[in-house]
Amino acid sequence: MITTYFKNLVMDNLFHTSAAKALPEKYYLAWSTTTPNEDGTGFTEPAKSTGYARIELAGLSTSVDGLINNTARLAFNEALSSQGTANEYGIFDSAEGGNLLIYNEPNTGEGDEKQIVQKGTTLFVKPNELQFKLKGM
Repeated sequence: MITTYFKNLVMDNLFHTSAAKALPEKYYLAWSTTTPNEDGTGFTEPAKSTGYARIELAGLSTSVDGLINNTARLAFNEALSSQGTANEYGIFDSAEGGNLLIYNEPNTGEGDEKQIVQKGTTLFVKPNELQFKLKGM
């Protein structure tokens, strides 16, 4: 799902409106224990005290029919304490704070359950587990 903020950012850049702000140069992967809203609210990240931090997003495929996925395995920091269940992944424009741009459920295999991040574990994102698609208007 693309947030309202990011839809407006893309459209303003595409059509060079006076409200256009620069597109981010870097993107950061985060995960949430809750499902966010299209307006970008409701994305609940684990506390920093649990060892959680966003990671810079790299290793993406070239877009095919508006779909981009990760081609590399991505790893978050090892959990210092329980962090909860990774229900949604999100792309932000900043390593901390910032704006939620895109979010989606993990593309787990059939029968696979969402990952629970407990103390001493590391959340890995397998290749092709992240899928973000730009859909028609």
